[in-house]
Amino acid sequence: MNYIYKKWLNGHSLNVLVCGETGSGKSITGLALLLTLSKLRGIPVNLKKSLYMDLEKFMLGFYTSKRNIYILDEAKIHLSSKKWWSDFNTYFGNILATQRYRENIYIIILPLAKTLAKEHRDMIDVIIEMKGKGWASCYIVMRRWSEIKKFELWRFYVGDLAIKLPEKKYVEEYESIGEQKKEEIYLNMAAEVLGKRRCFCGYPINYLDTECKACGFRWSQKHIYQLIENKLGAMSR
Repeated sequence: MNYIYKKWLNGHSLNVLVCGETGSGKSITGLALLLTLSKLRGIPVNLKKSLYMDLEKFMLGFYTSKRNIYILDEAKIHLSSKKWWSDFNTYFGNILATQRYRENIYIIILPLAKTLAKEHRDMIDVIIEMKGKGWASCYIVMRRWSEIKKFELWRFYVGDLAIKLPEKKYVEEYESIGEQKKEEIYLNMAAEVLGKRRCFCGYPINYLDTECKACGFRWSQKHIYQLIENKLGAMSR
């Protein structure tokens, strides 16, 4: 924490990677980092503007900002999507190329560090590897700036970190925002992947449409969700 804070005060933009298996407390750790660093720097906490799961909104959200902290939390629904990872690495590359002078801290939450594109891994400054809920090993990335061969990640172990659970109000707000954004991602993905369905009248409509433009019949949101689940289930089989 001292390393991150001192580098930040000296005008650096830092990339912090939080990784670990599902359920290991990555998101809570990211939130705890954001709250601690915000308090140290005297920055008001606004999770609605700091937490992102949608890649395009992430890019737009911080593009003009300075001296802020952002979390890009992995959306579980996308973990098997090649396109999502491709987009992520493209956007993350843009961050690294254009944002170093903005003095922002970017907390990237991913299950596996190696899912980052090789050309981006060398720009990670700190790695926090979850060992369990409330406990993590911390590494500082030591770069070889003169290296011209294939990059290898050089990590310097600095110790283990005990993560104090953030205040309940922040945890609840984080989870609420996260669930809402995951729902948006899920529905957008469903619309893109599933394409068209047909109303009872035979008119083709999108999976997310609740009203048929031809006959005016309205479908319940619950019914739409069930159609999506059935379709995705059939595709996975």
